[in-house]
Amino acid sequence: MTHVSRKKLENNVLNKILDFLVISLTDIKDEGEMRDFLDAFLTSTEKIMLAKRLGVAYLLSEKWTEDQISEALCVGKPTIQRMKLWLKTEGKGYILALEILKKNEKFEEFKGVFVAILHKLAHPYRGLISGAYYQGED
Repeated sequence: MTHVSRKKLENNVLNKILDFLVISLTDIKDEGEMRDFLDAFLTSTEKIMLAKRLGVAYLLSEKWTEDQISEALCVGKPTIQRMKLWLKTEGKGYILALEILKKNEKFEEFKGVFVAILHKLAHPYRGLISGAYYQGED
């Protein structure tokens, strides 16, 4: 589990370091370089946690139920409830991330992953997918 040292940095030092982290992140434009950066800076668990948070934010924006999100992303309901609160109170970053995703050429692929999961969750029953009732074969 991720943890932070009990020894605290002075706020001005921490803020400067964070400023330079932001500069590093904003200057990376290549997906491969960003993947290398994330691989170097984050553990596998941290990357999974962040990816799931993005997924939860997206699915909440698509009005999925907590049960659907929990099952689809293997996250607990407390995590989903915290995300709901974050989106209401401090969600600018998530909203920005989702707006960037929606403009990306790979967004339909991203969205398709969740449509397939919803279909799997709804099967063999007819379920609601992207605002239209699923009419596919059982």
